[in-house]
Amino acid sequence: MIQKNMASENRNLRGKIHELEQLVQDLRSKVTEAEETSKDKDKQLASLSMYRYKIVHGLIEQECKVCLKRAKDEADRKHTAEILCKL
Repeated sequence: MIQKNMASENRNLRGKIHELEQLVQDLRSKVTEAEETSKDKDKQLASLSMYRYKIVHGLIEQECKVCLKRAKDEADRKHTAEILCKL
């Protein structure tokens, strides 16, 4: 009788241990996931704060690629038109 009780207690304890191990594994995965998302958000925040600093202090003087291409095309057209007028 005592052995049966001990065996059932051992089974119950093993089940609890297994359950706790699963809980620990789940919590570890959640912690690593949260760390990754926080790192991504920190990078994004740092990028935005640098962008804001540059805007506030007037350090951004470059145009976007589309605007640069448009300006270059207009300059080329003017140059071509000048050459054609001279001919």
